Amino acid sequence: MRIRPFVGFMLTNAFSSFCMFGYISNATYVLQGPLGLSPMAFAWVFAFNALLSTGFALVNVRLISRFTPRTLIVTGLTIAATGVVTLAISTFLLDLPLILTCVGFALIMTATAFIFGNSGAQAMSEAREHAGTASSVMGVFQSIANGIAAPLATSGGDSAVPMVLVMIVGSLGAWFAFWVIARGGKRTPRQLSLD
Repeated sequence: MRIRPFVGFMLTNAFSSFCMFGYISNATYVLQGPLGLSPMAFAWVFAFNALLSTGFALVNVRLISRFTPRTLIVTGLTIAATGVVTLAISTFLLDLPLILTCVGFALIMTATAFIFGNSGAQAMSEAREHAGTASSVMGVFQSIANGIAAPLATSGGDSAVPMVLVMIVGSLGAWFAFWVIARGGKRTPRQLSLD
């Protein structure tokens, strides 16, 4: 925990997971409750978003040889923030329209493809001498973040408000961890070695 960049990247990962778990925990209530989707329609939306995350993770693999991990993390954080803003507008200003809400969810899941792998790899590269411990600490912090996000996001039942508030905290926390604690990853090399 004395390696500042490690802590920053680890918290970027954990706060991003906190944001994502807001979606995972409460999307079923929001989409099937006030938005009226059937269980099958919800399953299709959820599966599509999972495929987005997987598909863009493959895109990330292709881009890592052309762009720095820092650039890809910033891309992911920007996409996630756009998704959170979209959901906040949908929830607080527009009475939760279905399409805009689904777009917000899709953006958040797309962002994970650029954040998790890159911030995790950057965190581990900062703590090579303590790789096993570092990996354990990352897992613990991510699990704690997920465990806290889930009950908070669902505390309003089928209301989207607590979920969106969880996502706002997660997104802001991830940005803070990246820019202030990890200092934007400026100490990291231009590219990760793929050898």
